[in-house]
Amino acid sequence: MLHNRAESLADHHSQAEDENLAHVKIAPSNADFAFRFYKQDREEVGNKNIFFSPLSISTAFAMLSLGDRSNTLTQLHEGLTFNLTEMEEPEIHEGFQHVLQLLNDPHREVQLNMGNALFISNQLKLLQKFLDDVTYFYYSEAISSNLKNSLEAIKEINKYIEKNYGKIVDLLKSLDSDTVRVLVNYIFVKVVGK
Repeated sequence: MLHNRAESLADHHSQAEDENLAHVKIAPSNADFAFRFYKQDREEVGNKNIFFSPLSISTAFAMLSLGDRSNTLTQLHEGLTFNLTEMEEPEIHEGFQHVLQLLNDPHREVQLNMGNALFISNQLKLLQKFLDDVTYFYYSEAISSNLKNSLEAIKEINKYIEKNYGKIVDLLKSLDSDTVRVLVNYIFVKVVGK
């Protein structure tokens, strides 16, 4: 019986290592992206204070890459500093999925809720695989919207944000009529009292 227990623990440890492998593989790229983003932002704003979540930004753009191909996909991977000779594209998404699971755990002392919503022009046909992958890997949704009608689209997006993220009201003020997608990214931190 002791032998079976040891095998079971070894199997569980091996499974845990496999699950964390993608998470570990994306970490250097996320760190590199964070420093590059900070350096660029620092150059643009000078001595002003900067507050941003590099992980939140990279998660949003990695999610977008699910639906992009060709040059746009290459540019997203390069911008996020992912080297596809060192890791495969599915590992990127699995890594972010694991990070989101860890960060959005409601049982932590410091609760973090991070996510995205994507509004896409109803003139574009969304593939079911893209919709499924956005939900599966990033716990997000892609919403078909009439973005050509700027006023209605602004109302729809703001209503969605207020309904789902509560404290954020009238985030979007204007929208260009040529817009084909709007990415909403949020991060909410709450320290739970002991």
